[in-house]
Amino acid sequence: TAVIQILSKQWPLTAMQLYNAIKREYALSISYQAVHKALRELEKEHLVANENDVLPRLKAGVSHTQE
Repeated sequence: TAVIQILSKQWPLTAMQLYNAIKREYALSISYQAVHKALRELEKEHLVANENDVLPRLKAGVSHTQE
């Protein structure tokens, strides 16, 4: 998904920063609420960690690169 792709390249990001990156890089017609819901689902699946409203890392099993 766009959420995973953005987080694998850029982090840490707040939900709003992630939303703006998705809009900018993918030109998707998506709401902030949809991005937030996707993040909550990824948290439930233990794929992202949320610390102080910032998503600092993807959990093991999801590729992660820094540019």
